[in-house]
Amino acid sequence: MLSASIATQLKAGLCEVRDEINGLNEILAMRNRETFVCELKYELAALRFRAALIRHAYVSQKGGFRRDQPRRPKGTAEGGQWSGGAGTEPPNTEPSENPKSRGHHLVPGKLYRNEPLQPETRKVFEQAATGPLGGPHGFSGEHAEYNDAVIEAFARFKADNGISHSEDVTPEQAEKFVDEVRRSPDPRIRNFNVKIFRQQFRYFMRRGPRGTE
Repeated sequence: MLSASIATQLKAGLCEVRDEINGLNEILAMRNRETFVCELKYELAALRFRAALIRHAYVSQKGGFRRDQPRRPKGTAEGGQWSGGAGTEPPNTEPSENPKSRGHHLVPGKLYRNEPLQPETRKVFEQAATGPLGGPHGFSGEHAEYNDAVIEAFARFKADNGISHSEDVTPEQAEKFVDEVRRSPDPRIRNFNVKIFRQQFRYFMRRGPRGTE
């Protein structure tokens, strides 16, 4: 039999271990709560940012501003002002065939060009873009990580939805995947999208509602 002193030491050691485990559990729970709160804050910030873009677009339209309005050439005293159509050619209303004019594609071309998708599904991915950004966003290491993350997410999306082949992805499922990419918590996707949204916001703020000039 164990002596009383040894038994007491063992009990004390067991209590210390239990206290350490309880402490670690509390730390883990606290970190999980912090992570959850951070995700909520990000979602709130993203919603506020999108709301700001919507308000800006509304004010621009309310003021009579249109992107296709003929304007005087840059570099002149009245550069950028609406010309009223005088001395200008009618605006081109045909959609641009240049994919760069659409801005940032949420689903990279590396995916929708190489995957054997249905034509309508591929069209959903091709059109899922931010629109003009006021300048190129380039191809960087950060962009490459974004592309890889979206491709990985697409593979998970197919697995989660029981889709064996890319050609079986429907246009409706493609819309759902685009929405998941837009709201993705993956930092490789989220951080790059936030960067692009900021660039787009600065672009719209520079243009400003000028319909009343």
